[in-house]
Amino acid sequence: MPRRKGIDTPNWAINAGEKVQGLEDRLPLSALIRRVAGSNSPAYIQARWYAVDQIVGFLTEEPAELPIAEADPDASLLTIIPRLKKKAAILGSDHLELNKILEEHNASPAVAYSYRGETHAGLLPLGIYDLSLPFNSASYLAAMRTGRNDFGAAIGGWLQEERVFIKPDGTSIRQNVPIDKLPPGVPLL
Repeated sequence: MPRRKGIDTPNWAINAGEKVQGLEDRLPLSALIRRVAGSNSPAYIQARWYAVDQIVGFLTEEPAELPIAEADPDASLLTIIPRLKKKAAILGSDHLELNKILEEHNASPAVAYSYRGETHAGLLPLGIYDLSLPFNSASYLAAMRTGRNDFGAAIGGWLQEERVFIKPDGTSIRQNVPIDKLPPGVPLL
């Protein structure tokens, strides 16, 4: 059961924030948007977020759930503002399995999260090239900022027309890593 700490960002605010972030390059207020929603980390990238209708497992092709990224135990109420989040979950996805998903389903690489019953998939600006694949590693990596509550998260394939996220079976999460201690090359969302 996911942990929740009372007051937190409601889904309508998350949805509105994602829509505004999607317009970032077209608004004269883009610097202000980056100040609030962005991050101090040089590893920060802005994904374009879409609502997900279904999550399916790659091998089973059955409905699936995303693995849990644990809440930051030190998060304060101020972490409602994304920029003030200090820790991240490092997501891992088996690189052979992810490449097979992308090839077999003609999917786009994406990072997805589930929170309060809603799931969103974030398309990366440079696609697979935004993910980290460290030397001698079997996993693509990306990091997502954590706040006051647990949430589901994974790297996988996104089928935009069907609004389906395909979750690899080979996933991992390294919990509560300080953002300033992220491994070099791991993108932060």
